[in-house]
Amino acid sequence: MSPMYAIATLALAPLAALTAQIAHAQTQPADSPLLPCRAIEKKSDRLECYDRAMDAVYGVDQALMQQREESRRNNFGDADAAQEDRATEITATITNMDYDQRYDILQIELDNGQVWRATSLGALRNGFERGQVVLIKKSGLGGYKLTMEGRNGFRGVQRVR
Repeated sequence: MSPMYAIATLALAPLAALTAQIAHAQTQPADSPLLPCRAIEKKSDRLECYDRAMDAVYGVDQALMQQREESRRNNFGDADAAQEDRATEITATITNMDYDQRYDILQIELDNGQVWRATSLGALRNGFERGQVVLIKKSGLGGYKLTMEGRNGFRGVQRVR
């Protein structure tokens, strides 16, 4: 290696390092809305902070928001899904029913693919039919209750699938 080449290389090395630092500073400004999120301990709160920060920088992605809401609806009643990843209630249409008289078990399938089994008689004993719109929401005691528009009472239900 020639002495001139070695001198040029040594002279340019600090310039290359400075250029890399400037480029990094430009991609992550000190006032970035993402920085405060790093200090949040709880994972779900930290993720929510990052989502809000990204929305503030890039705007809200409506298609992504719709996809997330659909995922929350699909997770409704799934005991394995995290609480924050589940909707608080769903409205759906009955597409199929199965009633076993021997064991007095009513099972309904909804248009979203979920299958629910009645766990209690409640005041809503009959009148289930295909095409009927139902509302299922969390009950105060930790289970789920199904109600129908125009009908009084509810029926306790549990998600099967």
